[in-house]
Amino acid sequence: MMFCEKYDAAKLNELLMPIADWEPFAKASNRDAWHKLLEKPLNQFRKKNMIERAEKHLNKDWPVLPAHLYMEFVTNGNRTNYETMYFDRRERFAELVMAECFEYDGRFFNDILNGFWSILEETSWCVPAHHFKHEGDPLPDSNEEIADLFSCQTANIIGEAYYLLKEKLFEFSPNLCFRIKKEIKRRVLDVFSTDHCIGWKDGHNNWAIWCSSNILGAAMHTLDDPGELSVIVVKLFEVFDRYYDNYADDGGCDEGPNYWGVSPGVMTIFLEYLRDRSRGEINIYDDPKIKRMANFIADAHISKEYFINFADAGVKANPDKGLTYRLGEMTGQEEMQKIVVMNALKWNEQNSVDEIPIGSPVLNLMLRDLFWFKASKEEIKFNKKKQIWYTDTEIIFCRESNNPDKGLFCAMKAGHNGENHNHNDVGHFILYSEGRPCVLDVGVETYSKITFSSERYTLDFMRSSGHNIPTINGCEQLPKDKFRDKEFSSKNVVHSFDDNSSELNMELKDLYSEESQLKSFQRHLTFLHEEGKAIVTDKFEFNKDNNELEINFYCQNKPILENDGSIKLLSLPDLKMTVSDRNMKFEVIEVPIVDQTLKRSWTSPLYKLNGKINNLEKRFTISYEYN
Repeated sequence: MMFCEKYDAAKLNELLMPIADWEPFAKASNRDAWHKLLEKPLNQFRKKNMIERAEKHLNKDWPVLPAHLYMEFVTNGNRTNYETMYFDRRERFAELVMAECFEYDGRFFNDILNGFWSILEETSWCVPAHHFKHEGDPLPDSNEEIADLFSCQTANIIGEAYYLLKEKLFEFSPNLCFRIKKEIKRRVLDVFSTDHCIGWKDGHNNWAIWCSSNILGAAMHTLDDPGELSVIVVKLFEVFDRYYDNYADDGGCDEGPNYWGVSPGVMTIFLEYLRDRSRGEINIYDDPKIKRMANFIADAHISKEYFINFADAGVKANPDKGLTYRLGEMTGQEEMQKIVVMNALKWNEQNSVDEIPIGSPVLNLMLRDLFWFKASKEEIKFNKKKQIWYTDTEIIFCRESNNPDKGLFCAMKAGHNGENHNHNDVGHFILYSEGRPCVLDVGVETYSKITFSSERYTLDFMRSSGHNIPTINGCEQLPKDKFRDKEFSSKNVVHSFDDNSSELNMELKDLYSEESQLKSFQRHLTFLHEEGKAIVTDKFEFNKDNNELEINFYCQNKPILENDGSIKLLSLPDLKMTVSDRNMKFEVIEVPIVDQTLKRSWTSPLYKLNGKINNLEKRFTISYEYN
């Protein structure tokens, strides 16, 4: 418990300053502060860039959000078409607001008013994929609001825009100001307060902190009554404490680095609202677990733009600049700041630190990018740990070199198949050489209705066969919901480190059905740091003779089957895979990448190295050696 035992409503009434005295960021009317920002060349560039972006929207009609697109999630499973227009509206609104804050001469104001009006008029701020009460009706009930991720985010977007432009908004129309506050309260704050929410209040994943951060901001920006605010903050503390307690003690994010950005990353907004409004009295950045949660993104960084991408993650995580920099700053973890600066420079130190645009499409993140992110011209060097083990999340990271661009890197996961944004991938590993991907986790395709349905594991890259997990006697690993009467995790997970080696061993039998005929399946990783060698050994015991297995390794470069039986995965320098049993027959299969989300991670095509072996006796061992 972090907050609930320390702070009740009465205590918060004492600690939280009145709304009239609170200025977390300079309001647009504070021209001295906005002019001072322009003393930095970076912010001069950002002003110019933002105004150019906003000028494209001047005097343009706001696009309608059509009913037929909302309906598509139910009628054909597509969530992208509606969401694209929905998020484009909010990005357009954010660019206009930021441009007006830079100029403050009214040039963008009519379009901002139209943006407020358009968003306030939306039938629902909840996106169709999160509207869990359809009951066969593809359109939302306008009398029943749902506090989903993006209704909460919308509340904070317009709440923060209201805060930034309040003086001028009241000059134009007090009625609009009252409407803004009314809609935020009706659609989100009241829904949260009366418990008619989706199940995110139990704190089990990113929804808890993402929604809570936005609700806190919306409340702090629009509630004039301190008592009313304190009651909501106490309820949010209950959610935060559950989120904190449910989060792995080792700080690992089982949802993957992409979702880290809307979990510990967005937690920064929550913590900063509290710290700032309480004049520093409410501050938990020194908590060791908070530090571990923050630092996961640094440990998950492989090389340049690449991050480990277990679960629903792309390999190029792109953590938010403002949030990540601030969280690293507040928790005293410099490597987080280095990563986000280099990511902003596209991993090229020749790029100018004075020409980094404000990147996020969301107003709240744009503002924090502007005020929190700091780029330095100093040379940035990394000194990565060679051995990292996450005890609770059960992930191991191994490196040949402290330099992330040199040598061999391997990550392997144990864990279970009931994780948040789960893939059936217990025992799966990835390999990089000289900072280049060679054995991949392909990642996740564009979300659709199927993604979070009972058909999730019909999708190729959710299944264990879409990872380097063997299919045994025709059986793949199964997810949590298939295991009604047995556990669904790895067992006997043991790791060991010494000066030159890292090892991880796990028992995987319980991830498979009885039809697999498994008595035991142990996967063992040995990583030799000085030699730059990784050895993955699979040891099987079966209930019968004449067994078969099949395994897939996904690669960016086309594997070359050599005459000596080895397989070249990369050239210059070479990285080869050698298999201990020459009876395993391999085929290289081209895999075109047509999905737009996967295209952001990989160049098409990928290659699937498919290995098959049969007629296996009751005991069988095979090793895959990489060096």
